[in-house]
Amino acid sequence: MQVCDCLVLVGGDIGNSVMRYGVTAPEVAILRSIHGNDAVREIVIKANEKVDHAGERDRLSLTYKEEVVAGLFGKFGDLPETLADARVEDDLIVGDESKKGGKKKTAEQAEQPETSSDEQQPAGE
Repeated sequence: MQVCDCLVLVGGDIGNSVMRYGVTAPEVAILRSIHGNDAVREIVIKANEKVDHAGERDRLSLTYKEEVVAGLFGKFGDLPETLADARVEDDLIVGDESKKGGKKKTAEQAEQPETSSDEQQPAGE
């Protein structure tokens, strides 16, 4: 299961935000349902961990109430393993540190053309 760090805009208010660390993919979905779909942002995937779904469901139910968890994921069954499974848009994810060298480009980096060291500049320029 993906574990992330993210910024949560409490109640969707940009002036009232908090960083959350060690948030699982289903917890991101819960935070989005509580605070708004675009209130959870600057998500950085930190790890892919083996998580017991029943234990995670219990933890989330204690933290956010069983009705919230069951309302999003049903009373039984597996929870979303990834942010994609939790239907989190890619533009809210700013990095993936779970894979070596797998960091996502920032918007600024994506706009710049890639050049390799093999490319030679024409003489006189």
